[in-house]
Amino acid sequence: MTQHPSVQVELARRILRIAKDVGIKHAIFSGSLDLLAIPGFDQTSFIAPFFQAKLDIEKELQRSGLDFWTILRPAFFMANFLPPKVNFQYGNATETGVFPSGYNADTPIPLVDHQDIAAFAAAAFQNPETFHAKTIDLAGDIIPFGQVLELLSSAAGRRLVGKYFSDAELDQALAEGKPFPKLQACGRGVAQLVDLDQAKVWGVPLHTFHDFLTREADAVKTTYQSVKA
Repeated sequence: MTQHPSVQVELARRILRIAKDVGIKHAIFSGSLDLLAIPGFDQTSFIAPFFQAKLDIEKELQRSGLDFWTILRPAFFMANFLPPKVNFQYGNATETGVFPSGYNADTPIPLVDHQDIAAFAAAAFQNPETFHAKTIDLAGDIIPFGQVLELLSSAAGRRLVGKYFSDAELDQALAEGKPFPKLQACGRGVAQLVDLDQAKVWGVPLHTFHDFLTREADAVKTTYQSVKA
C-alpha cells in the first residue's frame, strides 16, 4: 500500500496499453479478494480505496482489448508468516512470539500458498481459452487465526500467540502508523468470499497451510529461533 490507489490504476492502464500495442495476446492480473464485497464492510474505511483500485484494475484489464485475460484473486499469503512480510505486518513477532492482530482467535482466515498463485498463472497462460474472462478466488485452506498460530508454533518449535486488539487499540495502532491490525479487523468476514471446492475445479493443485509449513520447515524454524521455547 505504498502507492496511491489512483497511481496503481494509471500504471496498470499504461502497461495494458503498451501490451496491446506490442501484440501481447493474454494478460493475467493477480490482485486480491474483493474485501469490499464482505457484508457489512465499512466502505468509508481507510483501506477501501486500495481495494477499489484493484477492482478498477480488473475493469481496465477486461476492456483492454487483449484476446485473453484472466483475473486471480489470492487470499492471505501463507508467506506472510515468513520474512520479510512477517516483520512488516507483525512487528517484532519473530523475537517475542506475540502477533498483534485485528483478527480474533476464532476468525476464519483463507490462506493461499504463493506457489499456487504461480501455478494458476502458468495454467492460464498454457490454456488461454479455458481461463479467458475468468475471475478466480484463490485459497488452499481456511482455518481460524488461533489455529494458524498453533500450527505455526508446532512447526517452529516455539510458543507463538496472538495479541487480539480492542477497537481502541486498533485505532491507536493506526494513528501510530501501524495499519495492519485495523486492516485485519476490516477483513474479519473475508472467509465468506472463498469457496475451496470451487477453487479446486480448475485442476490446479492447492496446498494447505500444513503443506506449506512442511515444505518451508527450515525457513520457519530459522524465522522464529529467537523466540523462547
